[in-house]
Amino acid sequence: MNELILEISALAISVFCLWDCFAHRRKLYWPMPKTWEEKIRDQHFIYVMQLITLSASAIFSILEVSVERYASTKNPGILNFLSEGYFLSHVILSFIFTLYILNMSGASKEHGRKFFLAFFSPFFFSELMVLLNPFTKLIFYVDQDCVYH
Repeated sequence: MNELILEISALAISVFCLWDCFAHRRKLYWPMPKTWEEKIRDQHFIYVMQLITLSASAIFSILEVSVERYASTKNPGILNFLSEGYFLSHVILSFIFTLYILNMSGASKEHGRKFFLAFFSPFFFSELMVLLNPFTKLIFYVDQDCVYH
C-alpha cells in the first residue's frame, strides 16, 4: 500500500508542477526550442520532459500495483506490459535527470555532439535491453502464476 501512496503522490506533484509551468511561468516554457540541439541544451524543456516522464512512470506503477493486488483476473501479459512501461520510463527519467543537472550547471553548453553521442549511448543500450526483455527476460519476467521475478 505504501508504494501505491508514494506513486500517487509522485503523480500529483508532477501534474501540479506541469500545471504551474504552463499556467504561471509560460514565458519560460513557450515557445519550445525548435531543433534537438536546442532542446537538449534548454533547461526548461528538459524540466518539462522530466515531469512528463515522472508522470508516466507513476501512472505505470499505479496501474501495475492496482492490477497486481486488486484485479480479480490476473493476466501475466498485462503485468508484463505495465512493468515494461515502468522500466522504460524509469530509464528515461534517470538520463533526463542527469541531462537536467548538466544544463543547470552549464556543462551542456561546453560540449559538442560527440559528448552527447557518448552520453546517450548507455541510454539507448538500456532502452534496447528493456524493449527486448519480453524475448530475453534478462531484466524481469512475470510467470504464469503472476509472480514477478
